[in-house]
Amino acid sequence: MKLGSVVVLEVVENVKIASHGRDNEPAIIKREKKEVEFMVQIFCNAKHMTKDNLCLNCCEFLAYTKKRLDNCPYQAKKPACGICDLSCYEPKKKEKGLKVFTYSGPRMFFKHPVLAFRHLMDAFNQPKKPNL
Repeated sequence: MKLGSVVVLEVVENVKIASHGRDNEPAIIKREKKEVEFMVQIFCNAKHMTKDNLCLNCCEFLAYTKKRLDNCPYQAKKPACGICDLSCYEPKKKEKGLKVFTYSGPRMFFKHPVLAFRHLMDAFNQPKKPNL
């Protein structure tokens, strides 16, 4: 069991290092990374019975999601992922994302209402198809 914990800690540290690596990162990307962190945490705590840490599967999903945000071609003009026409996620990761985000999305209003409200405003205020 300890070996699994060590692996999870290494993945979590790598995710945190990767998320702070870019100084010129657009504000919307930074905010969405924070939103995703909270949403994955909510999901993992409830579905995988974790308390403060993420399970290995959720750590990997979080790292994958942050990498996709880093590689988003829209960057500062990024629409909310749910209304974007691009398919950034692999099919299995997209399925996991739907589970995580549909479960965590409504619960964000109770856990992190400001982030949830800002996410909704981003979705309503940005055009569906931004120009690259």
